[in-house]
Amino acid sequence: MGNPLLQVEGLRKAFGKLPVLRGVSFSLNEGEVLGIIGASGTGKTTLLSCIIGFLKPEKGDVKYLMQKKRHKGSDTSVFRSVFKHKREFKDFFGFAAQTPSFYDKMTVWENLVYFGKLYRISGDTLKSNINTLLDLMSLSESKQVLARNLSGGMRRRLDIACALIHNPKLLILDEPTSDLDPLLREKIWALVRRINKAGTTILLSSHSVNDLERVCSRVALLEKGRIKEIGSPAELRERFSRGHKIILRTRDGNYEPLINKVARKFKRSILMKDVVEDHDGIVEAVFICNNPLELMNYIEERVEAQGDEIIELRLKNPSLDQAFLHE
Repeated sequence: MGNPLLQVEGLRKAFGKLPVLRGVSFSLNEGEVLGIIGASGTGKTTLLSCIIGFLKPEKGDVKYLMQKKRHKGSDTSVFRSVFKHKREFKDFFGFAAQTPSFYDKMTVWENLVYFGKLYRISGDTLKSNINTLLDLMSLSESKQVLARNLSGGMRRRLDIACALIHNPKLLILDEPTSDLDPLLREKIWALVRRINKAGTTILLSSHSVNDLERVCSRVALLEKGRIKEIGSPAELRERFSRGHKIILRTRDGNYEPLINKVARKFKRSILMKDVVEDHDGIVEAVFICNNPLELMNYIEERVEAQGDEIIELRLKNPSLDQAFLHE
């Protein structure tokens, strides 16, 4: 994981007497994709609006990495407040909101030219940036199409392209796949992965746990205005889940003796044990436990001792969505 690129420190924001952010703190590291997950109304958009300096919090600060200074053989990171250096910070990040910010009566090319000039990019540099983005976003064949005539997925890609026109270090996306069908959502997430692989750090929000699990190196759970948990998808699954599912299928399918032995030996860590029959008439034994590797080794030993043969023994980890639901 890279060095810190952005530091969010104790953000508090209220609208009237309604508190929305209640002391949000976290760091965003260079090169990662950090997802903010939370139900509607938990403050995701407010948090992103504070991070880009659009809203000013009552308390707290957001600091971005301005530069690294080398002093006595070591690098020292210098951070600046977003709220005190808004002009410099706008070159540092790109932002794509839920509602597109481009102009419907301009073509794809014209929109990119317009936003590029807002960042004082001109000449060959602007043309090169546009062509690179058109290729990355798969919009080259539509560059002369009016934005209002684009499909939903193409409109979302154009909006992200406008946010990337000045080669920002940080791309911030607010619900990038909202209102898109499953196929278009997958295309946007594939695009997010390509952008990150090309070197851009990404901070995004979503209400879909499963989507974030596929693209994020870390996920932060925003609940009641606070970051409740933050970590990699695997870490959060381990932290939140109540157990791991082990599925066993043997040649003879005689599971009762094994289940009884497992129940006695692992009575403190077994959460569930059962025999199920799937739709094709194949009978399996299912165990849910907190120490899967130890149990799987034991199952292998006992099946062999019974003179039976294992056809399938697999571990099915819970998805992040299932982990949150169980929590």
